[in-house]
Amino acid sequence: MWVSDCLKGEIDMCGRFTLSTPAGELIRMFLTLDFPEQPPRDNICPTQLVICVRRDPKQEPTRQAVLMRWGLVPFWAKDLSIGSRMINARSETVAEKPSFRRAFRSQRCLIPADGFYEWQAITDMASEATTDESSVAAEASTKRRPRKKKPVKQKWWIHLPDRRPFAFAGLWESWRPQRPKNSETGAGDFENSSDADDSPEVLTCSILTTAANAEMSSVHDRMPVILTPDQHELWLSDKASSAQLTSVMHSLPDGSLELTRCWRVMLHDDKSSETAVERRREGDRPNVFMG
Repeated sequence: MWVSDCLKGEIDMCGRFTLSTPAGELIRMFLTLDFPEQPPRDNICPTQLVICVRRDPKQEPTRQAVLMRWGLVPFWAKDLSIGSRMINARSETVAEKPSFRRAFRSQRCLIPADGFYEWQAITDMASEATTDESSVAAEASTKRRPRKKKPVKQKWWIHLPDRRPFAFAGLWESWRPQRPKNSETGAGDFENSSDADDSPEVLTCSILTTAANAEMSSVHDRMPVILTPDQHELWLSDKASSAQLTSVMHSLPDGSLELTRCWRVMLHDDKSSETAVERRREGDRPNVFMG
């Protein structure tokens, strides 16, 4: 796995994705009045702001495209730190999990993307064949076991064959800082602040995942839930039943995705870097040389 290697909790895949589609095209696809203008983003990471499409709470049934922090923070959380462990929600358990069930019932959203990344552990046969003999001798002389090689990872960009944008099935939450109920309460007894002046609202989101289809299963056993355009209205509807929602929380049919090989690299520490991408003319696809 990739980002999920270093985080614990609900994360089981889909920790980096891309969105380079112009705002005008996204407006037409998602039927919104406007869309946040952003430069092409080839390395969207957890805790960054991402575009989410939801029903406008003040102007139903108008759709609204807003920026949200990626990593859902339940309204009852004491701080934002839990969000880094909540970037994904498993579709099989989302209706029952305390962290997600309120959002699943009434706060669903669409998260636009045009691709996502997955890392596949592979064996680096070349490096094994060129092991330095002097290093082996040195290890033997000190009676230490040879150092275990770190696995080499192949990075893949997964997208639709025609490279059109699509929508992840998402959930969103509204969170405000918590404060003690009163001076007489014990430690840990908190309530959400309702004073908008000193407690600004933080909107957060999560991406649903499901079992992998044939293409994805070669690199991972999970994949994000990708909704087709005709499923968008159902996912956003406040009248959708649990059975209807369950019917769309599945993997895309086999043959629906294409995997493009990227430069083979290890995951980079700098999550904020979105400039380490080289775009080739053929197909204008990301050719990532830093993760």
